This record gives sequence, C-alpha cells and structure tokens, in this order.
Amino acid sequence: MSPSHPARPALAKLGLWWLLLTPAVSAPRAPHTQAEDRLFKHLFGAYNRWARPVPHTSDVVIVRFGLSIAQLIDVDEKNQMMTTNVWLKQEWSDHKLRWNPAEFGNITSLRVPSEMIWIPDIVLYNNADGEFVVNHMTKAHLFSTGTVHWVPPAIYKSSCSIDVTFFPFDQQNCKMKFGSWSYDKAKIDLQPMEQTVDLKDYWESGEWAIVNATGTYNTKKYDCCAEIYPDVTYYFVIRRPPLPSAFGVLSFRSPPSPPPTDHVETQDTSGPASAPQFSPKIPTQWPILISDLPPSPPLPASMHTAPPPLPPGSPSLDLLVT
Repeated sequence: MSPSHPARPALAKLGLWWLLLTPAVSAPRAPHTQAEDRLFKHLFGAYNRWARPVPHTSDVVIVRFGLSIAQLIDVDEKNQMMTTNVWLKQEWSDHKLRWNPAEFGNITSLRVPSEMIWIPDIVLYNNADGEFVVNHMTKAHLFSTGTVHWVPPAIYKSSCSIDVTFFPFDQQNCKMKFGSWSYDKAKIDLQPMEQTVDLKDYWESGEWAIVNATGTYNTKKYDCCAEIYPDVTYYFVIRRPPLPSAFGVLSFRSPPSPPPTDHVETQDTSGPASAPQFSPKIPTQWPILISDLPPSPPLPASMHTAPPPLPPGSPSLDLLVT
C-alpha cells in the first residue's frame, strides 16, 4: 500500500480559505480614463466659474449666438404672445480651458456640466411670462483649443403685438430679442452665427407657417445705465395657411321648393312662443360663411322628420365652414 498523506486535505482547506479572504485586486483602469481624470483635475483644479474667461480685465468676450427653432407651439391672440420651442446656439473661447492633447491621451474634446464653467447670461428680453433664462442646463462641449460650444433647449413665451383685422388671412410680425442681462458691450459682445433662424429641425405647425425669420445685431443705450448693451433680435413673419387649409368645404342639398298654393297658412298659437310654419330660404350655389348666417327660428315638429328623397338634379349649396 502507498503511504497516506493526512496533511493534504488540511492544506487544501487552508488554500481555499486564503483565496476567500484575500481581497480581490481591481483591474487596472484604462489609459484613456486615467488621462480624462488627469485632464479634469488639470482644468478644474483652480477654475473660477464666476470670472470672465479673459486674460486681461479689459478684454471683451465675443459670444457667437444663433437660434434654432424646433416648433412654433402657439400664437395667443388674446394674451398677445408667441410660444416657441428653440435651441440657443452659443460659442465662445475660454483661455483657462485649453490643453495639449498629446499630454492627455490625445483627448481633443470633453463634455462637462455647464454648471462647472463660466457661461454668458443671455436672456430673452421681451419675455411674456417672467421666464428670462434657460432652465435646462445641458452639458457644454469643450475643445482643446479653448472653444466652448453650448446649445441649451428652451421654451419661450415672447410678447408679440397681434392684429387680427384680416383674420383668417392675417399675417403677424413677432420678434425675439436676446442679450446679456448684466454685461455691457465692453465686457461681452454678441456676434450672430447666421443671418436667419435655423429651420433645419423645424416641425411645421398646422395653424401657422413661418414665412421668414431673420436676425439682426443691434446696440442700445438704456435709460437706466450709461453703458451700451448689444443684442441679437430675430424677426418672425408668420401667416395662417391659405384656403382650403383654413376652411373645410361641406356640400349640402337644399330641399325642393313646395308647390305654390292659393291659401294662406295658419299658425297654431295654442302654446307660448310657437314656432312659425316656415323656414328661411338660402340661395343655392353661393359660398357663404356659417358664422355670417343669422340665427334660425326653431323648427316645427313636422320638420323634425326625415325629408323625402330628393329628385335627381336637385340644386346643391356649398358652405364654407371654419
């Protein structure tokens, strides 16, 4: 018989316990992740988001500004305002956010929360509900050159003088005026990205069509202050769709005229406010608006039954209804 080895089971158990008690060694982090961590520490270790991103206090921050509209949500004639769903395209340079990609794993861009960096305080001047600023703080896109690109979405209600004299064929002119709330032209200046509103992602509205939307750069001195403030104002020309989109066309057939009679019809006056035994006649083949018709008197009980079938060739009445 071969000699026994009583120590082997004990050694096996000891090895198993050693494996269970030994802490797991984490896998090494990817080089790109390490480089990104180092880059974040390099950029934001001593970054002050409240200071303008300029080397000298006398320098001006140039903010390139553009407007992209996604939807014309509503035009409120009663409250004189226009509601839009837009993106505010903003671009500027921050010298404190530059880096050499070769030193950080060839990383050329980063996306960071916009709350971490300085951003221009661009607001809608002619807002109609007190919402001046962007509420949804999306991430900003940083580039190694120091360029910052930020495109937050917003739903704005802008005041608009609406004239409905020519309803439903009216055309309205509304505007959206954007500018810095606290910085004058010596601190922040605006530069339009395009001369028109970006309509590439525009979703057509069923009630209104955008005929034209252009932007202009302006400067103005307000009564409150001695400084000059720049703005970019976008002018919208909107129009209701033409016929037949604005109206539905319904076709009705007028009942045949009754044969002439020599006797005079009498009216039952047994009940109060009894309805007369006749109904108003409407000329056939005339396009009219339902809203222009006078209110008809109540129909007598005899008229509530279905009329007899019309003979072939009966005239028809085309009514234009809103």
